[in-house]
Amino acid sequence: MKSLIHIDNIKFSYDEKEILKGITLNFNKGKFYSIIGPNGCGKTTLIKNISSLLSPNKNTVFIDNKDLISMKSKEIAKILASVPQNIHINYEFKVYDVVMMGRVPHKGRFEGYNNEDRDIVKKSMEKADIWKFRDKLVTELSGGELQRVIAARALAQDTDIILLDEPTSHLDLQYQIEFLKIFKDICNDKVIIAVLHDLNLVSLFSDEIIMLKDGEIIDIGEADKVMTRENIKKVYNIDVEIYNDNNKRYILPII
Repeated sequence: MKSLIHIDNIKFSYDEKEILKGITLNFNKGKFYSIIGPNGCGKTTLIKNISSLLSPNKNTVFIDNKDLISMKSKEIAKILASVPQNIHINYEFKVYDVVMMGRVPHKGRFEGYNNEDRDIVKKSMEKADIWKFRDKLVTELSGGELQRVIAARALAQDTDIILLDEPTSHLDLQYQIEFLKIFKDICNDKVIIAVLHDLNLVSLFSDEIIMLKDGEIIDIGEADKVMTRENIKKVYNIDVEIYNDNNKRYILPII
């Protein structure tokens, strides 16, 4: 299968501190990928290199066989959308207008929005369960509601790749599950890459898990291969019990 994203021996440092230490990965359409590991292991740095929020070295990140650093921002935005970890919108935009911003990469310089754009935006907002907020100002929303607005904007962008950087951090349990289900349900023809902390949600939603520690890959594969007592002890320094029920894995810390 042709990889939509290919990462070739990527390294990255902040000042003199090496964060990513030569990671090579392939991401294929039709899969929900989760990147896990302790704080500071390089998860968000990796995501930011893929999204071009950080500048990777030449010939390390390829999207559809194109070197990311050779692509213009609008070209990237047509194929890749992001839901960042921290969201701050201080202007009094209506929710509907914020989601409509997801259509900007597909428009010409002076081109207005059409019925197709409006249809895509409405469907995206309904998937994120925020259509009822369409006329509210984003400054009036809770953190969890705003998170779902940004998710709807990413859906409206209609890209082949969606990156989720700790997307459930402001959501209660019900919306964590509903939020991840939105992206799981659409990953048949997309690449979904999520940075997640909750190992049980990772086991439930991931087709493939990438486990990092100290900027290196410890293991990669399906949940039953990666989410083992040995790996979790090695990476998180905690003992756990693992239960299997109807092909689902449940992980409980031993305290």
